[in-house]
Amino acid sequence: MKQERILISEDKRETRNQVSDITNKLIPQLDIIKKRYSELRAGEFTSDILEAIQSMDITQVKETIYAKLRSQVTGTMLDDVLIKQASTKVNAICTEIEVLHDTCCFYLITHVALDNGTFYIPDEALESIREENRTYVHSDKGKELYKAHKDAAKALTKLYAMASYNLPGSINGLMTLFDISDNGTTVVPIEQDYEAYQYSRQK
Repeated sequence: MKQERILISEDKRETRNQVSDITNKLIPQLDIIKKRYSELRAGEFTSDILEAIQSMDITQVKETIYAKLRSQVTGTMLDDVLIKQASTKVNAICTEIEVLHDTCCFYLITHVALDNGTFYIPDEALESIREENRTYVHSDKGKELYKAHKDAAKALTKLYAMASYNLPGSINGLMTLFDISDNGTTVVPIEQDYEAYQYSRQK
């Protein structure tokens, strides 16, 4: 039986950064590649070409492009010459693909899809990016630790509300009120003059 997960946090800023990298770095470079491809007159730039680019295998890219070229010609000796002459343009395409591969955010390329000649981020890919930036707890022990952490935070919040006026700094000041016992297993309060706290003087 699959254990239920509890969502701990979601890094929305990183999600925005990754979507921005795809939109502003990867897709513009893909558009350049598609433009270079159009100069070959080898038919439409299709999803199988994008998949070859996503594979990071230049050999696969070339094989896919040349297959597209061959599908546009009749197979005569003249056609073979035309294909050979196209090698300069194919190499130019591959140079642009290598630029794409060298982009620091290339690892996000699998989140790009192609529809009617336009590169975009599908809804399911966007959700995948969000999921990659989420933290969950799923094990029984993990959930137990998560609950203990929340309970401790709740107790410390109450203490901080009472003692904050007399504490230096913020959370660091709160930590000066505690120590670890001699056996090293128990958090213990450091003795205080509680009557000296502003909270105790309030009517």
